Amino acid sequence: MSTLKDVEYEFREYINKANNLNTEDKLKYLMAIFTKYFEFSKLEHHVNFEDFENMISNAKGLWVQTTMPVRLSRETLDDKETNYMLVLNAFIMYLNNRELLKKNIKFDITR
Repeated sequence: MSTLKDVEYEFREYINKANNLNTEDKLKYLMAIFTKYFEFSKLEHHVNFEDFENMISNAKGLWVQTTMPVRLSRETLDDKETNYMLVLNAFIMYLNNRELLKKNIKFDITR
């Protein structure tokens, strides 16, 4: 996955070369950079069985670490809702760790 540092590197490279390019070539160069990163972000990500099992394992690990009862935005969850929340939390952690989301997402768990 591309990072901001990769994009910055490409822009710095462009700035160094910009003096030697005519106006039309500058536009083509910039369009190539933008296309590269926008197209890359459109690629699909497939969750395989191993990823799925890791998420379930993470959810079970979160269950052990969780102090009951769980309060989500000041609302108390029952055991069944807590199970769902932990599975969803494991999935969100998977997405965050692989930088598949534009923002990091967390549940608003209160004590």
